[in-house]
Amino acid sequence: MITYSSLKTSIGNWLPQDNLSTFVDDFIDIAEARFTSRIMAVGGIRAMEATTTLTCSTSVDTIALPTGFVGLRGIYLDDGNRTSLTYNTPEQLNSQRSTTGKPRYFSVVGSNIQFNCIPDSAYTISITYYGAFTALSDSNTSNWLTTNAPQLLLQGSLQAASEFNGDDEAAAKWASLFQQSIDEVKMADEMSKYGPAPAITSERAKW
Repeated sequence: MITYSSLKTSIGNWLPQDNLSTFVDDFIDIAEARFTSRIMAVGGIRAMEATTTLTCSTSVDTIALPTGFVGLRGIYLDDGNRTSLTYNTPEQLNSQRSTTGKPRYFSVVGSNIQFNCIPDSAYTISITYYGAFTALSDSNTSNWLTTNAPQLLLQGSLQAASEFNGDDEAAAKWASLFQQSIDEVKMADEMSKYGPAPAITSERAKW
């Protein structure tokens, strides 16, 4: 495990020039953002999953998404029956519109969940979603990545530093290592969900 402070120290130790040290926070921010976008491109990981409840307003057809939201896993209206809501694109949602009632369809528009109508009651909406890890800072000195994949943040930060410094060869090296670490995180997550694939014995081996 590393901390925000020790990560910055490690990045500084690897940097070829001392004058880049003032930009270390920017390099870490870039590495975190790139990790989030790339891991979401391959389906996210369980460590990013969270569940929360939101309360409908009876005056508007939207609910604000939780802070850090990057992708939806599941949603239902908790009316005692866990009524499923059907996803529509924003364009499809327009054709399902009504004035007020119990929402049946939804879309994600900007930073909100939008329904096909204004709810006629303050329904509870339960969602399971992917949330970005809280960014590292002086007030948040560790997160899942510093505990479980510290090399990833170092590599991603050094890629950003190399790009900033115009060192294409170093940037390519760190980019490759950074992507490899992301792939390993995803593979480990898949293994933890399903376990190793069963061994397949070739019939040829019996001959």
